[in-house]
Amino acid sequence: MNVYSISSTPYYDAIKETYINIIKINARPLGPLSARIKILPSQRISSFSIKTSNFTYAILAENSANELMQMDNITELFDFLSINNYQIDTSLTDMMRNREFNINSTLICFIRWNSVI
Repeated sequence: MNVYSISSTPYYDAIKETYINIIKINARPLGPLSARIKILPSQRISSFSIKTSNFTYAILAENSANELMQMDNITELFDFLSINNYQIDTSLTDMMRNREFNINSTLICFIRWNSVI
């Protein structure tokens, strides 16, 4: 069984020339969610922020090859996770809620996927 953290983070959309809050996952997940991941180069939002890795695993919006999922569409993500046998680990999420993994990110939840049904 694998555990992943899902969080939101600011991202500069160079095409729209604006910042958006995208949804990301800490690693490429196993299972169906893997097909909805886009690897992006990490960005420093400001000169005061710390760049913690070289890339970000962004989650794509439903039925899109390029549109990044934003916080406005979080229910779409939860529907997808439920349909595809991912479980939200509420106890781990509650335990870690007050701890931030990255100064630029906000924890949404931890999920688990088990290939054995």
